Parts: sequence; C-alpha cells; structure tokens
Amino acid sequence: MNCQTVLEQLDVVRVDSSDLDEPELVAAAAHLRECPNCSKQFARIQEFDRAVARTNSDIPVPVEAKTALLKKLNAEEPAAEESVPSAIAPSRTSRRLWLTSLASAAAVAVVGVAVHFSRAPVLIPLADLADIAAIDSPTLKRFDGQNFAPELPAEWDALVDPDSLVGLPASESDPEHIAARYNFELKRGRRRSPITGFLVVVPSSSLKDAPPGSLLDADGAAYTKTRGQPWAAWSDGGLTYIVVVRGNDDDLRTLARALMGTPA
Repeated sequence: MNCQTVLEQLDVVRVDSSDLDEPELVAAAAHLRECPNCSKQFARIQEFDRAVARTNSDIPVPVEAKTALLKKLNAEEPAAEESVPSAIAPSRTSRRLWLTSLASAAAVAVVGVAVHFSRAPVLIPLADLADIAAIDSPTLKRFDGQNFAPELPAEWDALVDPDSLVGLPASESDPEHIAARYNFELKRGRRRSPITGFLVVVPSSSLKDAPPGSLLDADGAAYTKTRGQPWAAWSDGGLTYIVVVRGNDDDLRTLARALMGTPA
C-alpha cells in the first residue's frame, strides 16, 4: 500500500476517535506505524482539525437553536447506503458522508439562528486564529479570494512566497476561507539560518479582538506564543496581520527590526 492511498483512506478518520481500529483501516493503520512520513502528515492533519474544533466550541449557541437542532436530528434517519466504488469499505464511506451531512446541517442551523437572534456576525478570537495559522497542515487549499483581497504591507513583498498562499477555513464543515496565509523567509547571511514562518492576513472586522498599532509598537502589537512559536499581530487599513515565527522571541524581534530598517 503506497503513501498516497494510505493518506486518502485516513482522511475519513475523525479527530481523537477510535476510527483507526475499524477493520477496513487495519492496513492503513499498520502502514502509519511503519512510515514516519505518513505518521507525521497524519498527526498534522489531526492537529489542525483539533484546533478548528476548539475554535468552533467558542461560538455560543442559543438554547432555542440547540433544542431545535437536536429534535431535527433525532427525527431523521440516515439515507439508504448506495454502492460507491472506493478503496475504503462502503460502510465507512457512507458513515463519513453521514457525519459530514450532520455537521453541515448543524452549521446551517447555528448560522440561521445567530442571524435571527443577534443580527451580528460571529467574530473569531485573535488567539484562536493564530493557533490555527501556526499548524502547517497539508490539507489547506489555495486561497479562493472570494471574501477579500489579502493586500501585503510593502516591506513584506520581498519576504513572502506568492506560491505558498493558502486559505484558512472557518471550520471543518465550512470550507469558506476566513483568512489568507503566506510562507515567508528572511535571509540573514551565509553563516546564519534564515528566519521563517507564516504571515496571515484577515479582515479586522472578522476578529473579536483585532489589535491596533504596528509590529514594533509595544502598545499596539500583540505578542504571545502558540504551540511554542512566538507571534505578533497588528492592524492597518482594515486588515489585521499575524506573523508566526518558527523560532524564538529573539527571531521575532530580529524580524521586526529588519522590517523597520533598524540594524539587528
């Protein structure tokens, strides 16, 4: 069994579940134990799904919405399974489709009730988005550009890789992109390793706590850590930027000084 086939089969595995114990995934699970590359890829996918799930759990759901949704789900029965050619057993495929349909129905119900009761969009906490942005998940898709244009500050043009642009989804069941993310690299000469990481662009209006200020403004930029990686955030012209550094606090400060034209 090759790596691509294994990763395709593992795509049905829910985060923090016992799905890998299912008979149709025995071979894939065995391959996972023996292949370091697939094991690393699978761990990153699960980590990303876990972060998205935590973000979704922060969204308040009105009691009326929760009650109505539970009644609807209890009244419905899964559709009859159809025979679908697949490398995965039909029962597993149907189960995955059913779980996906439930997640979609829940998302529609929550959005509908939120509009009815609050008439306001659900805002994302800055720290939650930074947490998702720090995970280099192989499942991320190319940024679709449907909601906004990810304009970059002029000083970042030479650092980001345009081909690395991906979108960060609102949730596992809602693939709409709420933010754009680039890979960046700051070279530091032959004898020093470059500073690398991610630059995220998101409309400030989508955030619960969008920061003001600039990257070096201690009163404006928000400095903290996520998954051991330092990050900072600032806003400019209706957009908020989050920079996550694959390194330490000194690397973040060096990056900031380089962007401001100050000697490191």
